Amino acid sequence: MVVGLFHLHRQKMFLACKPRIPGKRFASVWETLSYRQPQDKSKSLPILKSTNPAGEICKLQESTSNHQGRTIAIGDIHGCAKELQTLLELIKPATEDTIIFLGDYIDRGPDSKTVIETVIALRRCCNVVTLVGNHEVMLLDAIEQPLMLSLWLQFGGQQTLDSYGGDLSAIPDRHLEFIDNCLLFHETNDHLFVHANYLPTIPLDQQDPQILLWTHLTELQPKPHVSGKRVFVGHTPQKNGRILDYGHLICLDTFCFGNGILTAMDIHSNDIWQTDGQI
Repeated sequence: MVVGLFHLHRQKMFLACKPRIPGKRFASVWETLSYRQPQDKSKSLPILKSTNPAGEICKLQESTSNHQGRTIAIGDIHGCAKELQTLLELIKPATEDTIIFLGDYIDRGPDSKTVIETVIALRRCCNVVTLVGNHEVMLLDAIEQPLMLSLWLQFGGQQTLDSYGGDLSAIPDRHLEFIDNCLLFHETNDHLFVHANYLPTIPLDQQDPQILLWTHLTELQPKPHVSGKRVFVGHTPQKNGRILDYGHLICLDTFCFGNGILTAMDIHSNDIWQTDGQI
């Protein structure tokens, strides 16, 4: 197993009496793109109302037992805490399971704070792999470089700031440490996981973070990776709420902040779980 560390450069910046982690080496122009929809497939499951606050998610594993551990990838959450909690109720994570988050936990949706608390709490009941997304990078840039704050706020950061009471200094250190410890990519024997995109002829640990974090599939539709491994990404929102399936590449960003549909996929069985947007 190979992992790509987002926190390779761990120098801390000091702002408002809190340690901060710089993200500027991943910064780029933030732009809005139009999206086209290649062939896709999905199946929706009935939504379940969430009754589990972040600290009680581990109780979900009581309803499943005696099974081989699953590996499940989850697409961009973007501050949609209720949808995340509902999705976890559908998945019923158990101790043997591994859940891989593809990044973009924050921004645009109403409750980024609870999303991060939920993912942190989930580590108590199953294996969790967390990738960094470009929106986490924008948050770090806004903290490190005050001139970037207004740009971040325009791209969904205002909702994140509001979830912390409107004050950057109110973001807990453990939440910044969570972001600091996210991975730039994750690699297993048969699969690759990155937030946004990849170049097909280069190992992930040699690729430009600009491609891995920022490049939409509308800009670059990569061929199969040279490793022969299937790749899971997020970042390019599928506004019809269906996964994008090229066979060698799966995109699990189903536009949750816009339509309420958050998606998870078992990477071995291809089982799919979705909220239906009616929370």
